[in-house]
Amino acid sequence: MKTQDQPSLLGELQMLVSRHCPHKSTKTAIDYLTLYQSETTTDPLLVIYEPRFYIIIQGAKTVKIHKSCFHYDQNHYLIATLDLPLSGRITHATPEKPYLAACITFNPEEIARIIAETRARPGARTLGRTSLGLSPVTADLLDVLYRMLRTLDNERDRDFLAPMLKREIIYCALQGEQRHVLHEIADQRSDTSRINRTLAFLRANFMDDVEAASLPELAGMGQSTFYRRFRAITGLSPLQYRKRLRLQEQDVSCSVTISWLPMRLRRRL
Repeated sequence: MKTQDQPSLLGELQMLVSRHCPHKSTKTAIDYLTLYQSETTTDPLLVIYEPRFYIIIQGAKTVKIHKSCFHYDQNHYLIATLDLPLSGRITHATPEKPYLAACITFNPEEIARIIAETRARPGARTLGRTSLGLSPVTADLLDVLYRMLRTLDNERDRDFLAPMLKREIIYCALQGEQRHVLHEIADQRSDTSRINRTLAFLRANFMDDVEAASLPELAGMGQSTFYRRFRAITGLSPLQYRKRLRLQEQDVSCSVTISWLPMRLRRRL
């Protein structure tokens, strides 16, 4: 099948996302696929980005981690490989042209299997953080996403094709500019994977006063190397990371409480 040109694919995807995303956030029948839409821009919101590909179909968004900002739109997609506390906000959205996006989650084991099967090469490694990055959107990537969304209309197609289409999305990403980011998280011996183990531990125990001295041992790294790599990969210290997790938990609790208040009181808050 010949791949459509990029503008045509974006038009088709805009219609599909609008149809299958009746709410601001819709978890689809494909377990790894969530769709988003918004007719307005948003204020910064503290969220946890689990490993994912985030593809904007229309509109634009800004994600901030510590002092680093990532601005992206339908021309670039974001790859996050760790559980990262980020501040994100939609920067371009109107009722006429709402913000539309698709999020595809993955785990390191899935990346590792496809790297092994295809013998994909990591490419040149860039300096700095290896947990977050942007790559240009290609017509091939949009074509896979288009076929993925089409399966939402047919349960039999969805059950059979969805796993293969996810593999194809990963394959496309492994050809992109941020492929070294995926290789880092897939390699269990890499610093990124070692730090990821401590992030999982901190997320599971973020309300406890964990001894910071125990984290380098958990990662299997020397103390000075651990703290240097933790900050390089996440943009935060372990204590700052735990504080972000606690703040997000407070925000979620506050949002749930506010949602039960009368509208007049919500406006005051």
